[in-house]
Amino acid sequence: MAPPYGAAHATLRGAFSYSLPGGDSGVAKTMELIKSLVDSAIKDPYVNRTAIEILQRSNAPQYDQLAAARTIYEWVHRNIRYVQDPVGKETVRPANVILEVRAGDCDDINGVLIPSLLGTIGITTRGVTIAAAPDSNDFSHIYSEALLNGQWVALDAARPNVVFGQAPEFYKRRAEWPLTGSEVGQGGYLAGMAALEEMGQAPAGIDWLTAIGSQTSQIISALRASPQNLPGPYVPGVSVLSPSGTYATVSRAGAVVSSNVSGTEVIIGLGVLAFLIFSMGRR
Repeated sequence: MAPPYGAAHATLRGAFSYSLPGGDSGVAKTMELIKSLVDSAIKDPYVNRTAIEILQRSNAPQYDQLAAARTIYEWVHRNIRYVQDPVGKETVRPANVILEVRAGDCDDINGVLIPSLLGTIGITTRGVTIAAAPDSNDFSHIYSEALLNGQWVALDAARPNVVFGQAPEFYKRRAEWPLTGSEVGQGGYLAGMAALEEMGQAPAGIDWLTAIGSQTSQIISALRASPQNLPGPYVPGVSVLSPSGTYATVSRAGAVVSSNVSGTEVIIGLGVLAFLIFSMGRR
């Protein structure tokens, strides 16, 4: 896994231990590190394989992100032991290390591991810090929330007697910190019809031939001359790899802002559509 804070951390094996300023600025610094660790972990094949194995071994139903999130949460709650940081040290463990030692505190379990396991299978999460101590306004606990069926669901596996969806009942103040993805447009361009249906962007039972023709025409339109508006729902702020290996960058407004594609690639796109129609007609 690539070190999140540059070459200075390249030789570290295990947890990151560092000095922090006090108060909210120290919390912000911790969350910056956590976000970086999560971003690295969701691209880690070991973390991805672990998340998939958890789902496979539990026979979690497919095409159901709520069931997937619950399954991973319950596995973490059962298998990862809560331990406090070393005395006098603020410590954050990367996800692969947490999975290796099977232990961590709230910023490890809730801040890093759960968002990493969910993020690597396409579920958006955010971190929530709260001031939970009765005699202090300082942030003292972190848990995560997953965006499931359009709602944020609490995932706190680092305190006693909690269940899936149960947030801390008492706190003086809270702050939310984006960790993975965005609230709009989870998944990539080729996320599949199941993902589009779950996001409410395609009706259930849509005719596949119609869907193939529509999606292909949209991609071809996106790869033509710049700029132009894109039809239909598109994931904002991403880059589409064209057949020639160049990128067409899509802005948040849904327009192609740069493109380098010749007429040859458009012909290739039409050829793909013709092949799909021919193949389906032979069935």
